[in-house]
Amino acid sequence: MKKLLLVLLSLISFSSYSQEHIKLDDNIECGLEGTARPGTVEYEINPYKNRSDMPVTFDNSYTLSVMANKKAVKNFPKKTAVRISGYCINVKQGGPESCNCKAKKDKDTHIELVVSSVEKDKKYRVVVEVTPRMRKHVFNGATTAELKKMLMKHNITVEGWLFCDLVHKPVSFADSPNGTNIERATCWEVHPATKITVN
Repeated sequence: MKKLLLVLLSLISFSSYSQEHIKLDDNIECGLEGTARPGTVEYEINPYKNRSDMPVTFDNSYTLSVMANKKAVKNFPKKTAVRISGYCINVKQGGPESCNCKAKKDKDTHIELVVSSVEKDKKYRVVVEVTPRMRKHVFNGATTAELKKMLMKHNITVEGWLFCDLVHKPVSFADSPNGTNIERATCWEVHPATKITVN
């Protein structure tokens, strides 16, 4: 009985640990806050980027069109999951970030969605992110290149957690319509994505 209890406890500990920590491809042990320092904005928001729980209910008021036109807010609804559909116009690898402990290999995949294939300009694009945790947890380790091959130029449906990344405010068309280096429609994202279906 004692041995069984120890096995159960170690399974529980492993389950809890695997949700909070991940070993990245760079052989870096990375926690929910990543390399962000306590007291910084990144330290506060990184755990939301790194969450690994699967949503059960979805707020259907958030469509791709609604998200594309929303201005950034600091206090976004952090427990809201969404299901949005759109045309995948680009898939690319993100850069090193504190949420991923500045890993050079194991980084987020950025999937850019537009309402329709004719909206090619960056000012229409809403970003969806597949994180290293979710890549290992639900996407069978699919690389950015593999995701690009599967998703590019397809209509897809994405499920995941609603997130507003204020760091992109200067390059968001909703927030900076007169900006000279617009890269996206909005700071609002699906981050992390928990399920992607090709329609």
